Amino acid sequence: MSLLKPSFRRALPLIAVGLVGAGAVAAPVAGAAAAGSAKPAAPKLTASLTPKAASTGQTVTLTGKVKPAAKRTIRLEQATGKTWKRLATTTSVKKTGAFKLTLVPATVGTIKLRAAATKAGRSKALVSSTQTIMVSAAVTPPCCKTNPSPTPGSTPAPVTGPTPSPTPAPTSGPIITPSAARPSFRAIYAVASDQTPVAGKYAAITASANATNDWFATQTTGGVRPRWVRDGGGAIVVSTVRLPRPAAAYDTATFASLVSELGVAAPTPANQKTVLWFDVKSPNGCGVTGSGLSVLFEAACNIHPATSDVFPYGATYLTAHEMTHNFGAVASCAPHASGGGHVADDNRDLLYAGAGARDWANITLDPGHDDYYATGNPACPGIESSPYWTATSDPLS
Repeated sequence: MSLLKPSFRRALPLIAVGLVGAGAVAAPVAGAAAAGSAKPAAPKLTASLTPKAASTGQTVTLTGKVKPAAKRTIRLEQATGKTWKRLATTTSVKKTGAFKLTLVPATVGTIKLRAAATKAGRSKALVSSTQTIMVSAAVTPPCCKTNPSPTPGSTPAPVTGPTPSPTPAPTSGPIITPSAARPSFRAIYAVASDQTPVAGKYAAITASANATNDWFATQTTGGVRPRWVRDGGGAIVVSTVRLPRPAAAYDTATFASLVSELGVAAPTPANQKTVLWFDVKSPNGCGVTGSGLSVLFEAACNIHPATSDVFPYGATYLTAHEMTHNFGAVASCAPHASGGGHVADDNRDLLYAGAGARDWANITLDPGHDDYYATGNPACPGIESSPYWTATSDPLS
């Protein structure tokens, strides 16, 4: 029976803490572990992505550590809907647990990445926090200020193919190129506000594009070629679009402003890229590619398409060069990348931009297949997997 008054009952537990009798065992202080019984830290996987924003073709690096340090298989994974797709694999360093993985984004948009350590023995599988990166379109700098001349006395054979229609009149409002069932390039002939469409331009563009396509078929696995938006007769569809400024204004216009104007005049379907022929000068050079748009500034280097075009003459070389950029070449991870989407090791290369002259007689799509086509290097893949190639050698596939 307690003799304490009710008013003292609340103080009893505080007093009792100090009244440990003989033989009693004191309880440990909350939060403290008994000597020698500390539990090891839970394994975890850390990761950090640099840079946080990049452009297509730019190398992105994911670095991190396995803690406690161990040798583990590490995967680079990308979120695809509700699943994670493996992109690359490496092994962490046994003594430090450090690892590094790289990625070269090929598409524009927000990409979510993470590192994942596979299960090893008693070690559980681990995943890092999700890393997010914004990928924008790369703009390929100017190049190709030269063009081959036919051998004196030779006359290139005319290109054969479906008979094109007369050059269509430019539209006065926004148009959308007929949608292709599969990813395709669309052909646009642009005219400035003070220009008159040139008669026969449609025939010149389609002939030059067909000659370019035929060359691609000699360079690719299976003879595939770029897929174009075509009409019911199999001919490449060319849309004539009028842009808002006079021709002289484009002498100093930025590429970004042209991209914006075209987006209003001829919105691009989500499954299409654009090749634009525009007979104006430009501060950007003969041809520029970015944001899924390849522009051939005809007056800048006096390079015009013609019905007599055969590769690499006329506008075919420049068309093939810019379309290859539009496929995503050359990534900065390529062994011979020289910056700006080019290589500098072989003057036969379609994307050569070295100090020497090009070997016009032997232009090749990535000779050696070590930089951007059929590289066999998962850490720096080539453009052969692009959905913008035909399925087979058939131009309509």
